[in-house]
Amino acid sequence: MVFVVSSYAYPFVKELPFRIEVATEKTIREPLQNVREDACIIFAYPDARLMRYFRNAPLKIATSHRFVSWLYCNRIINFSRKKSLLHEAQLNFHLLRGIGINYIPSFEEIIEMVSQNALETREKPPVDTFNVVIHPHSGGHTVEWGFNNFMQLSEILVSSHDNIRITIVGSKAERAAFRDVPLHPRIVDIRGETTPQQLIDAIKKADLFIGNSSGPMHIAGILHKKVVAFFPPVRWLSSRRWSPLTPHSIIFEPAGPCDKCLSGACPCLHGITPQEVHKKISEVMISTG
Repeated sequence: MVFVVSSYAYPFVKELPFRIEVATEKTIREPLQNVREDACIIFAYPDARLMRYFRNAPLKIATSHRFVSWLYCNRIINFSRKKSLLHEAQLNFHLLRGIGINYIPSFEEIIEMVSQNALETREKPPVDTFNVVIHPHSGGHTVEWGFNNFMQLSEILVSSHDNIRITIVGSKAERAAFRDVPLHPRIVDIRGETTPQQLIDAIKKADLFIGNSSGPMHIAGILHKKVVAFFPPVRWLSSRRWSPLTPHSIIFEPAGPCDKCLSGACPCLHGITPQEVHKKISEVMISTG
């Protein structure tokens, strides 16, 4: 089995705790000239460029909801992501119908699959320090809890727990847009200073990850970290669809639906207080170490 991903995604995917081969668009091109007769290509994300690269494959599977699928693929699977109540990880199993597999595991089964592998990759930080990684952004992909809320939570954490060290991660653009990070020797802002590999290394060393629904949140879940995540009460952005794949998570999600969330000024998600979040985190620290 080979995962073909973009050059940007490669450092993230190769760290997944599964026994798979990972290739980029560039490194896969030459082998594609001699695709095996029994090769099956599943396009989890329909990409016209990759579909052209794999045009010699005898079996090409993709969703029916993208026009390019009909142009390049010969086995089209009809299912809806937008209207589904399944988790995104479950939805991808629909594509296996193209090779005769009709089973969709429960969300709990998927977490168990991930956990069995992730346990082998856990890195234990020094026992005298509780490392917290905070990712207060999402790249605009969801409704966010709010940068100020994350910073207030950071201040509460370091003032209430002498052994906590906080690392704030994100992009250079996010750092330029949101500068008001508390000045404290145990709060370190490395936004815009890390490569993808360095970001993964920071998450690996964490005892706890706190953030919005985002790529780094999913990395933390795959690596079997404790995760605190925030979700808006919007069906296609909800925890039911995007929650981290770990049994060690605390989800903050207001009861919905809410017709104001997508405006960016929703009182329901922003109404969750840093004090409330800190109380729950403290309970987890005390009960599970």
